[in-house]
Amino acid sequence: MSAPRQVVGRYGTAVLDPDAPADLDARVLELLGGPSPADTEDLDPERTGVWIDPDDIAALGRQAVDTGVWVEEAGSGEPEEVGGWAAHDPSAPLPLASRFPEPEPGSGRRRRRPAPPPEPAPEPTGQDPRVQALSVPTEAIRSAASSESAPTGALRGERPPARPLITSVMCASGHPNPPDAPRCHMCVAPLTGELRRVPRPVLAVLVLSTGESVGVHGDVVVGRAPQPQAGGEPGMALLAVPSPTHLVSRSHLFVTTAGWNVLARDLGSNNGTVLVRPGQAPVLLATALPTPLYVGDLLDVGDGVTLRVEPPG
Repeated sequence: MSAPRQVVGRYGTAVLDPDAPADLDARVLELLGGPSPADTEDLDPERTGVWIDPDDIAALGRQAVDTGVWVEEAGSGEPEEVGGWAAHDPSAPLPLASRFPEPEPGSGRRRRRPAPPPEPAPEPTGQDPRVQALSVPTEAIRSAASSESAPTGALRGERPPARPLITSVMCASGHPNPPDAPRCHMCVAPLTGELRRVPRPVLAVLVLSTGESVGVHGDVVVGRAPQPQAGGEPGMALLAVPSPTHLVSRSHLFVTTAGWNVLARDLGSNNGTVLVRPGQAPVLLATALPTPLYVGDLLDVGDGVTLRVEPPG
């Protein structure tokens, strides 16, 4: 078996397989920078200073010994492209592509992973980013502003609960009435006899001595600082009344509905609630059982605050 051939160049020595093609010596010698100074002094000045990594030379020598075939790096002919040769200032560093060319498929070398593109810088807004992170969306502000006009007792920013359905007899004008009503309590139109399930309408209006009024279509808590009561309907109304001497308890009176009826009971207040009904003597309102209310009734909770029961308008 023939001995391996050695090609000695200016920048190193390459070992070739004995069976490698003869013209491979010249190509390897060119990659090694031409003949070494010991062989010739006629060097191409344009190639002076071109540097080849010794590790790459050793790898190329091993490849030639193992396979006998040298794969030349492909280049486009331009000095800046991978695999090309460039005349340059010896004091200037070589481009990375020239020092470490990309390997061809099948060479056994790993390609360099391209660097990811830089992320675009955020556009300046003139506002501190910490303030932007804590800023409240405009929709939330509008929702909070609109909730200020919601009925008392409704949760801020939430839709009021739907009213329970109630069986009604309709008049010719479309007003709901109690099923046993002899006539429409809203107008003079005759009743049609049609029974329909409709959301509970306002059954009565509580007119306060302070001039305030509230329609009763569900639960109402009256007091100096009223609080929702356990077991009541969702969205109960909280009606605060003035009491300079604190004769009115925080949660003093509870008004509720049952079918088409309006009822009231005292919530165990300190001074009680007086029910004044036309033609009858005043009585204390019971705390155990709700008492039915009728149009014209007057409820006295103390400190000069009264509530009169009026028909719905």
